[in-house]
Amino acid sequence: NAVSVDNGCMMVVPRQLDPHFCKRWAYAHMRPALPADEDGMTEVRFDLQSVRALSPLAPGSLVAWYGNVIHWGTSCAPSARPRVAVGFNFLRAGQRLQRGFPPLPRE
Repeated sequence: NAVSVDNGCMMVVPRQLDPHFCKRWAYAHMRPALPADEDGMTEVRFDLQSVRALSPLAPGSLVAWYGNVIHWGTSCAPSARPRVAVGFNFLRAGQRLQRGFPPLPRE
């Protein structure tokens, strides 16, 4: 089904609006939001005015971005039909995953 802001679209902070984009290990970039505290407040470490929705999209659309683009999926409105998505990560040879997990073998 088509992607809309009501059925769980992806949100991104475009590279040109992210001052930490090129700082691969910048703590504020790699942890752009911290879990809610005891008062339910989430600490966000990027400018909310820079956020863009990747919608609307037609069924079967392909969307791609650099792995260090700040991105997340939104929740689906109760009245909307949820979108279906598949995600893939690709690494250049010799690169490691952030948490140190080895890549899956090709076999």
